Amino acid sequence: MQPQHQEQAVRKAQEEGSSDDAELYAQASKHVQQHHQEEDSVPDEGSLKDAHQQIYKQDGSGEPDVKVHSGLDTDVVSGAVVAQALKMFSQGGGGSSSDLIGLAMGQASKLMSGMGEEDGGAGDFKSTIMKKVAMMAFKSQMSSGGGIMGLASKFM
Repeated sequence: MQPQHQEQAVRKAQEEGSSDDAELYAQASKHVQQHHQEEDSVPDEGSLKDAHQQIYKQDGSGEPDVKVHSGLDTDVVSGAVVAQALKMFSQGGGGSSSDLIGLAMGQASKLMSGMGEEDGGAGDFKSTIMKKVAMMAFKSQMSSGGGIMGLASKFM
């Protein structure tokens, strides 16, 4: 990810999520730039669907339930967030890969906004989720229907 795309992704994330997480957005974007060629795990379809339904409740609001994800694996939570971002992205007419990454990071920020320190909402957990979400969103744009993009298409 080029620096101007990082900045665009960070701006979009601030629009979609919390501006308080600007440093996390920048770190996650930089992580994508530095590690985009590394292999990442993609959650299995069943786990992803279950997590997406738990987190986003399918009530039509598209807003995450900030209390359900605490016991879920970071890959599964990240995959569910990216699936929701891809759904929103496609329904909103698309945009650039930076827009998708920013939207996904903003969704992650919303998801973790209700978590306190005792829940793991701060620190390493939040940083890990943000990096995984940014990477999955980036890679979804690079794949041709496989990986997280293939799984996310089942939610649209």
